[in-house]
Amino acid sequence: MPIVRPFPALRLSPDRIDISATNPIPETLPASAAAAASVYLRDPEPCFYIYRMIRDGHEQTGIVAAVNVDGYDEGTIKRHELIRPAKVDIQARLIDEFRGNIEPTLLTYDSVGRPLPGVRDYAKAHAPLYDFAGEDDTIHQIWAIDDGLLTEELQLFFRTVEALYICDGHHRIAASAAYAKRSKNPRAQYFMAAIFPSEEMLILDFNRAVTDLNGLSKAELLEKLRAASFETECVGNAPYRPAARGEFAMVLDDEWYRLRYTGERDASDPVVALDVSVLQDKILGPILGIDDPTHDERITFLRAMRGLAGLQAMTHRGMKVAFATFPVTMREIHEVADCGLTMPPKSTCFEPKPVQNLLIHTI
Repeated sequence: MPIVRPFPALRLSPDRIDISATNPIPETLPASAAAAASVYLRDPEPCFYIYRMIRDGHEQTGIVAAVNVDGYDEGTIKRHELIRPAKVDIQARLIDEFRGNIEPTLLTYDSVGRPLPGVRDYAKAHAPLYDFAGEDDTIHQIWAIDDGLLTEELQLFFRTVEALYICDGHHRIAASAAYAKRSKNPRAQYFMAAIFPSEEMLILDFNRAVTDLNGLSKAELLEKLRAASFETECVGNAPYRPAARGEFAMVLDDEWYRLRYTGERDASDPVVALDVSVLQDKILGPILGIDDPTHDERITFLRAMRGLAGLQAMTHRGMKVAFATFPVTMREIHEVADCGLTMPPKSTCFEPKPVQNLLIHTI
């Protein structure tokens, strides 16, 4: 099982919260990590940090902790995405530059019947160290737990958690694992993670737009969709959101269509059974000719936060057709990860996310 423990964070001075809230570090190195060091404070003792995020009525409360990288190599910290070496290299350079982790890897655990002990009561009884709104209007609140009994209770709790699942930060954790292998520093065997109960996680859809119809007319496309076991229904000009697994929305010539897949799925393969796989394997590949969505320039991916209106707007700016999917569920993520498999690219969109350079786990 993964080892989860408290750590003494190097944390941003509350009066310089703008560095984290409005100036996130991009995927290139900052000019100088040392220039920022003066605005950070060192906590004297290891502790767990309660992290709460609130946006648009959604609230999730977890903890920030140090997690041993051995779990990643041993498979008790489970992934569901492929990683790209170039992005791992960027994260590794950030670890070198800051001698630690400046952004937590977002993890979850199967929380059905197993809430985090004590954290909500502690947060209710204490003032947070940080309480601010980010650029996307997410409220971020953080508490440092100075209760030894609660700290021990949390450590005991995580000793009963058999697996943690990566939600966001596959490249960050891969970089930490690689760094740990070449470092003799015991602290380098741990990385910083924000761990939230699975029942509190919000998973949004990741949608697709394509530049052309692969030589087909509108009528021919609809005919091929029906032949591929999709029921098609034009629902008007207003954006339509898929309401259940197996439903898709398609916008074409400013008209929205409800698509419902009625064909068979291979229930023995949790990846093939995903809606995003059905979209790729039944429509994007065989009908629209997008065989390699990772590298094909004819396809664009759109995060759900831009909304269905944003998807429709793309069809006004060069895209011919666009598709919205029903979000992947946490259960589907667990099934894929438990089998040691990976999802198609851009399958999940976890929002909101913890901010970076607020807490630093130093090595």
